Amino acid sequence: GILNLLDRLFIFSAPSEGVALVSLVNPTATPAGNVNSTTFTPYQGYTGNGTTMYLNSQFNPSVNGVNYTQNSASAGVYVRKERATANQECEIGHSDGTTNLIVQLNYTGNIYRCFINSNSQNTSVPYTTTKGLFSVDRTASNLSNNWRNGVNVMASPTVSNAVLNVNVSILARGGVNLSTNQVSMAYFGSGGISQNVFYNIIQTFMTRVGCQV
Repeated sequence: GILNLLDRLFIFSAPSEGVALVSLVNPTATPAGNVNSTTFTPYQGYTGNGTTMYLNSQFNPSVNGVNYTQNSASAGVYVRKERATANQECEIGHSDGTTNLIVQLNYTGNIYRCFINSNSQNTSVPYTTTKGLFSVDRTASNLSNNWRNGVNVMASPTVSNAVLNVNVSILARGGVNLSTNQVSMAYFGSGGISQNVFYNIIQTFMTRVGCQV
């Protein structure tokens, strides 16, 4: 039942870019865009250079969101590298001046930093791990959660704003805070997704193609 709760599901650990950039959910939607030739490795995913390379998901939550709504939303990314140095690199996100959708791993101060439909952040201190399935969800107007590998790392009573109205970036935050990590999957959908079940499905797939972490 999870597919019915997704608006986009990009499997970047695909055999070719022609497959990797097409969402398995709503495949007729505009494919994700590869900005400045982000490095693609078959059956692994895309790797950023931290300066110019990132992916444009072509997913605008305000315009394209069906399952993704103001008080029920989630987004996440499967990350394959351990980044030891804490900095402001962003694995997925954007801001439109009113609200944010951001997932940042080992952010400055060794924190796992997330926003979803809010200007208030969720942070978990300390949290330096940057490998695995990282996601943020909003399950109520006053509750959002940080997740890693299907485990709730932090629940926070952040209050929701309007849904983000701009295309979300992957391996960047709207063209800034670019990441040097490698991503194998990204998704956007409802806050009703069971993160534990979803992680088990994704991890099984990544294991079968040989890029699991």
